[in-house]
Amino acid sequence: MTAVENQSVARFADRSRIETIVKLEYPIEYAGKIWDAITVSSPTVAQVAAFSERVAEARKLGESTEGIRLPMFDAPEAVLDALHLDDDDLVSEAANRFLPRRFRASPESTSGSNDGNISPIS
Repeated sequence: MTAVENQSVARFADRSRIETIVKLEYPIEYAGKIWDAITVSSPTVAQVAAFSERVAEARKLGESTEGIRLPMFDAPEAVLDALHLDDDDLVSEAANRFLPRRFRASPESTSGSNDGNISPIS
């Protein structure tokens, strides 16, 4: 690794292509802060790998994976859990736009089930 690589941080050149801010209709107060918006962003390769490891470990231990979320939100878990259903829908819609292809539901999937796909928010 070169000296320049040691000092450099790799980041997306155009953040507008990988994130959006969702304004909440029903702001949440948590830990002394008012959450009136949540930033939703596309996860990186490293974040997806860590998420996949968490899911695999939970399954190996026979634990539920339902509460394991992709790292796409700037809000703490407690805020995401407290969202009004309408705001949850808005955040989920935004998250679905940034899901990696491997986590998107296939077009031929017409049943109401999750078909093994992981929801980004729950």
